[in-house]
Amino acid sequence: MVKADATQIDFFRTIPYYYRSIPTPLSQKLVQMDKDLKTRDELYNAMHPMRNMKFGMLDGQIDVGYISVGLGVSMIHSIRSSKEIIDDITQDFKP
Repeated sequence: MVKADATQIDFFRTIPYYYRSIPTPLSQKLVQMDKDLKTRDELYNAMHPMRNMKFGMLDGQIDVGYISVGLGVSMIHSIRSSKEIIDDITQDFKP
């Protein structure tokens, strides 16, 4: 995520609309299926949404899954603890 940039994410049709993913073998396959004008149902079935999202996002198995992101992925520049983020957000409100 830290290295990801919104201009480099994979974008493809599926049900109900469109999907964005950091490039993985599966997301690149889905992009190609989209270019080959496969139906939304075919893309959805190849995507196996919950299973392959779990593989990519929770298990870190990016070789078989995908990593769902939005355009805000470009704003992630480091990995920080929750405490650091909360301290940052609330710094103007502390006495």
